[in-house]
Amino acid sequence: TQLVFIGRDLNQQSMIQGFESCLA
Repeated sequence: TQLVFIGRDLNQQSMIQGFESCLA
């Protein structure tokens, strides 16, 4: 999933961290 988010805006990094936490 990280690779999929890497393409997204860095601004959403915060949301990504929360998302990865849920997936993890």
